[in-house]
Amino acid sequence: MQRVSLFFSDVQARGYYPAWTERMFAEKNVVLKKVVGDDEILRQYPVDFVSFSYYMSSTVSAHPEKLEGG
Repeated sequence: MQRVSLFFSDVQARGYYPAWTERMFAEKNVVLKKVVGDDEILRQYPVDFVSFSYYMSSTVSAHPEKLEGG
């Protein structure tokens, strides 16, 4: 799912975690360590510039067993 890989930049640019991430974290037993004021700081200081590289490598195989070191 594309939104899972892109939510990090959403948090930085929008200043908050999308609502759906709470469920995702709960399903994966992820607990964010936050202190009082963290959410306010995130909301007050989102990034003002986002840069990305469109270069990305990805490997697909019709023979998954070959990915195991062979």
